[in-house]
Amino acid sequence: MNNNTSSVLAYTADELLNLAIMTKVPVLIVEGVDDIPIYERISMAASVNCDVYASETLAGGLEGCTGVINNIAEIRNISGNIPIENFVIGIIDRDVRFYRNEIPDDPAVFALDYYSIESHYISACSIEYLVPRFTKATKKLIKPETADNIYQSLCSGLSFLYYVSLEALRNACELDYVGEFGYSMSIKAILNKNLDKKLLEKQTILDVFAKSLGLSFSMDTLLKICKGKWIIEIYSDLLYEAIKNLPASCMDATIPQCQSCSNNEPNKCLYKKTSFVSADILMNQAYLNTDAASLNYIKDRIIQLGEAIQS
Repeated sequence: MNNNTSSVLAYTADELLNLAIMTKVPVLIVEGVDDIPIYERISMAASVNCDVYASETLAGGLEGCTGVINNIAEIRNISGNIPIENFVIGIIDRDVRFYRNEIPDDPAVFALDYYSIESHYISACSIEYLVPRFTKATKKLIKPETADNIYQSLCSGLSFLYYVSLEALRNACELDYVGEFGYSMSIKAILNKNLDKKLLEKQTILDVFAKSLGLSFSMDTLLKICKGKWIIEIYSDLLYEAIKNLPASCMDATIPQCQSCSNNEPNKCLYKKTSFVSADILMNQAYLNTDAASLNYIKDRIIQLGEAIQS
């Protein structure tokens, strides 16, 4: 919604709270319209009927994390003694606010464990979900251990993002720091300008910065400090290349071999990718997976909300 456009359809804070109370349908306020289908799917997977609103579509029209926080604050201000967290929660990205101690101390504000919702789809579970959808290899071939091996190979290709993320994080946290780039730049722009290469000379000072925040390299840390849109884009590129290489691995029997390759007929390999797959398609399809273990704590909070509103 355009911020300069008023709409009779835009709920005010008191209307949204009253709606949740009267209908006994919990409300989730999320950062943007792209988040709506993701959280609707997660809610359905948790068997909780929720109304999901992007903060920009509510009265005031402010998008993003600030919009969610402001909407919750407004609902809190008009609620009296009503425990609004039993009816409405605002879901915000962890992003840099966590490291700047800017996460509101409000039980109705639910901050993600990872940088953003996109970060939750970087996992072996995601590979186990995606590969059978874009090859003829079913889950009989793509077993958890196979998916995990593929994932571990992708992790090495993602590791460079650690120092890229530290540079952006320091740039966001220290006002007097002149960084090579910030979180606002796209990852492809950073790579095309070779800005990631400039960080080779800064690794020591970035390690000192990381230590000051209690950070050290791991995939868990990377998912917390790397911008979600950065890591999902690189992950999708790497996964696309990995899927293209699966038939060769099948023929070499370095992964569970399909019947065709075991009969020396590689042209019929079940791991061959479908013609319509691309890195962008993989990225968008990843968001359809509601069984990822990384989403369980979000489901738990939504289930808790659903139980509270019915009590």
